[in-house]
Amino acid sequence: MTVKIIMSSLHLKDFVNGYSLEVVPNSAAKIESFAEILPKQTRVYVGHLEKENIETMVKTGKRLSDEGFTVMPHIPAKNS
Repeated sequence: MTVKIIMSSLHLKDFVNGYSLEVVPNSAAKIESFAEILPKQTRVYVGHLEKENIETMVKTGKRLSDEGFTVMPHIPAKNS
């Protein structure tokens, strides 16, 4: 599935310029091209969910880096 974002007068690239975002691998897999919806050099945190394979997180980070984004792994600390 490809995520298409359509906005009438406000472009998502302009709206998120200067901000950081977080994605998780399962959601990132649904986006065909981050470069089409985010400004280059956007810092993107790649979140690790408890039941997710760490390799999936690394692959997502590599993909984002290859598309020109600054990648930061995010491993949340949660109370058990």
